[in-house]
Amino acid sequence: MAASIVAITAVVGLQVGPMAMFGSLIAAWDTGQPLRARLRTYAVVGAVFPVSLGLGVLAGPAPWAAAAVVIAVVLLSVALYHAVAPSGPGPLNLSFACALGAYLGATTDLGGQVVGVTVVSVALTALLTLHDLVRRPHGPEQDAIAAARSAMADFASGRTEQGDTASAAVHRAWEVLRSAERRRRPSAAHRAMEDELAVLNRQLGTRLLEAHYPGDATSPEGWTAVDAVAMPGRPSLGYLLRRAFGRRSLPTARMAALRNALAAGIAVSAAELAHLERPYWAVLSATVVLHAGADRTSTTVRGLHRLAGTLLGVAAVAGVEALHPSRGLQLVLVILGAWGMNLLLPRNYTYAVIFATVMAVAANTASAPTSSVATMLTARVEETLLGVGCALVVLWTTGRRHPHRALDRQFRRTVAALARVVEHVHAGTATADPGRAARRELGFELAAHRALLARTSADAPGLAAWQSVEQAVSRLGHHAFAACWHPHSADAAQTLPHTPRRLRTLLDTLPTVAPGTVDPHRLATALGGPAQTSA
Repeated sequence: MAASIVAITAVVGLQVGPMAMFGSLIAAWDTGQPLRARLRTYAVVGAVFPVSLGLGVLAGPAPWAAAAVVIAVVLLSVALYHAVAPSGPGPLNLSFACALGAYLGATTDLGGQVVGVTVVSVALTALLTLHDLVRRPHGPEQDAIAAARSAMADFASGRTEQGDTASAAVHRAWEVLRSAERRRRPSAAHRAMEDELAVLNRQLGTRLLEAHYPGDATSPEGWTAVDAVAMPGRPSLGYLLRRAFGRRSLPTARMAALRNALAAGIAVSAAELAHLERPYWAVLSATVVLHAGADRTSTTVRGLHRLAGTLLGVAAVAGVEALHPSRGLQLVLVILGAWGMNLLLPRNYTYAVIFATVMAVAANTASAPTSSVATMLTARVEETLLGVGCALVVLWTTGRRHPHRALDRQFRRTVAALARVVEHVHAGTATADPGRAARRELGFELAAHRALLARTSADAPGLAAWQSVEQAVSRLGHHAFAACWHPHSADAAQTLPHTPRRLRTLLDTLPTVAPGTVDPHRLATALGGPAQTSA
């Protein structure tokens, strides 16, 4: 980020050069991924940044039209991000670009230049972030395999009760390998890594067979069956989009998008009506609190951290400005702010916000030296208070029934995915392409069910009792996976606790999850079935 900002400022000057800070934020996307995966992400995000910024610039001269455009961009970007669930830092900067562009289009004639600087900054920063691959060209793949090896060692030694961690690590390593190279004739290095991962996959299959079908894993037929079951990988983009927006879809992406759009709309409208100096700061503060889609308690804490960090950051900038720094020193503050923000963001959000505030205000000061710093600092505080306040009001007044609705849909999707895998086991097609797709979807839904339960339990403590249901579903899922690896899947299917028909009947007769409508302990017992002890 620093190299990109300095290089661009040296070419275009201090008036718009510091705004390269925004495009350089692409450095946070897909860090540690293989080259092919990074280039794909950079192509998408690198296009969205300037397009979102440009839309804001075009709509900026008409404030209410700009507000509508900002709301639409926030709604779309947050919904798609949470639907596809990439490994990036979140949808915040994708939508914030539009709000920043609206401000530039309304108050300056530099919007076009800033869009151009953003394009160059995105490209240059993306190129510079590839430096780690110069030293270790296959580093991301090797790290993923090492994580799978460690998780598999824990599972094999009995330190991990379930195979969740080991399965997830092996499948994650396979996703990384697939994202790195998908050629008919892979390179020798890639083929060697695939061979190593195949050994780990064999160990995983054998361990699951030992747990659910003792004795079958040690036979030659058992080894052959394990080798025949390829790793499933990640669900397709179409599956993820249908999961978020199709019939009987999960409401999580839509809820996150609606909350962000509503808070951003209220914040930008209030800022316009109050004639605040920089409405985009209010939009930033509203969406930075809500964009992750976390539970109410942690999101509220995040909002308070945002307020505290902003106040301390403003105080720091005021202290520096009392020394009347040069524009060159202000550029140094931009770079130090970016460095501190990235260093501290995973560790302490308040301290990270201090550096982010220094970075943002210093960039604006360096670009517009005639602006009143005192006015700018006042605006930063006012609009942060407005944005965080809007976010918290929206958070606590919307989605009261969301935890139960989300868990209900996720449970039904997970059990339906389990039924499809069991169906393939009964039909003897678990190793064919349709069976592989079913296993891929079940693995994804099991992980999603586990993560959603942890999140919804924080908002609705009564859902904590569903932990027994999650454990029962996870146990059934691993039993089904083990049956896929069994050398005689038709015989293995007879030991599964449920048939596909019984699982679908359970879903058809289960009332909608709501307080008092479902006894999770009875449901967990029903899911355990007659063969629960065999697991």
